[in-house]
Amino acid sequence: MLTVFAVGSGLAAADTLIHDHDLPFGAAIAAALVDVTGDGEPELVVAGEDGIGLLVLPGAVGGSAWQMISLLPPLPAPATAVGGGDVTGDGVPDLVVGTGNAGSVYVFSWTGRRWTLLGQTPYLWSPVRSLDVGDLDRDGRAELIVVTQAGELVVFGWRGRSWQTLFRSPAQWPPVLHAQLADVTGTGWPQLVIADQSGALAIWPWPLVEPLAQGFVWGTPISVAVVDWDGSGTPQVTVTTSERLLYRFVWRDQGLVPVGSPIYDQRLPFEFMRPLRWAGETRTSVVARYAGGLGLWRITSSGLELVASGAAEPAWALPGPGQRLLVGEPTRPASVWRRVAGDYLSLRIDGTPRTFLDPPVFQSDQILVSMRDWAAILGLTLYWDAGAQRLTVLGGNRFAILTMGDPAAWFSDGIRMLPVAPVLRSGRTYAPPAVAEAFGARVQWDPRRRELVLKTRPQGAGQ
Repeated sequence: MLTVFAVGSGLAAADTLIHDHDLPFGAAIAAALVDVTGDGEPELVVAGEDGIGLLVLPGAVGGSAWQMISLLPPLPAPATAVGGGDVTGDGVPDLVVGTGNAGSVYVFSWTGRRWTLLGQTPYLWSPVRSLDVGDLDRDGRAELIVVTQAGELVVFGWRGRSWQTLFRSPAQWPPVLHAQLADVTGTGWPQLVIADQSGALAIWPWPLVEPLAQGFVWGTPISVAVVDWDGSGTPQVTVTTSERLLYRFVWRDQGLVPVGSPIYDQRLPFEFMRPLRWAGETRTSVVARYAGGLGLWRITSSGLELVASGAAEPAWALPGPGQRLLVGEPTRPASVWRRVAGDYLSLRIDGTPRTFLDPPVFQSDQILVSMRDWAAILGLTLYWDAGAQRLTVLGGNRFAILTMGDPAAWFSDGIRMLPVAPVLRSGRTYAPPAVAEAFGARVQWDPRRRELVLKTRPQGAGQ
């Protein structure tokens, strides 16, 4: 059998995602947008070592900054997943929190001022890997869909004022990696989308006796999402795998049918992906973590398109209001990111906002500035050897010799390795800020904010 793959283009992102500001919470391992207050607007629930925070964006005062309105102390075990829904059937949304260690799910109700613990599920004896909430059995109460780190799928339901195990995956099942509720078939009720370690993908209706349909992917499923890519209203079950492939399946003729050929892209797989469509957009994107960090992606006729990227290492990301992203990283406070043009740069020289003569070059989380700009700012003299592709730089009693494509550079005090090699672009030579520092400048480069702060000093001053 011959399998044909569509190959992604691998081009750089057109736009950039930059850090806008931190949220009033520390590092958050999990988060969800849930209407736990019942006001019709989702609140942001974040969970980490600080506990479980409830944040709101007060629209009555312009909605400029998220505010913390409640903080639950840390649970006996670390939180690993959060979600929400009406699990008791009383019409009031509830907060659900999955935990690590022995693994359990805690359910809380918001009274308007504080949280009330409704109950805790039986222990799973494995940390909670993922958690979804929805009315799977159509009884008006949401069930808890839990996947453990051991690969067990468990469905809990609130019955008789206690948590009952409604389903547990049989021992002969391959380890379940992903389980998500979605109405794939268009019946108006959710089904359970399950991907397991063998590469099987299945759509299961309640009571989970047998699947409605199955599909198979090559490699281990790393991330799964149900995405209406083209805005037609038809959901596509989307899977990225360890073999750097992206598969799409659609419900058709009572089965799962592949959409085109799998897309092969060196930047895959995504560690997670979440659909989003901001106001005014007709096509759906996914926000995802990939090898390059934080990315906003679309599917085009030629493959995967990286629409925007940012220098973050997210554990999760959620679409926020006003074309913002809410992002959590393991070692940094939860934060808000925004999308800007790909050539965006905030530049300050000696405290004054400035612009460069030549657009800078961005490589991953590094910036390269044209030597014409460095020369103008620092009063340097440049000598170019086209044959050797070498630039000699003089300034005061210092010098530098830069060879294009070589990160090893000669300076007055010896050879140094630059963080990124100088390059020649459109007839201009470009070099990183380390070259300016060798001539007495003090440079602060923040790739997360795309912010470059430069302080100059008289030539010949000590370093």
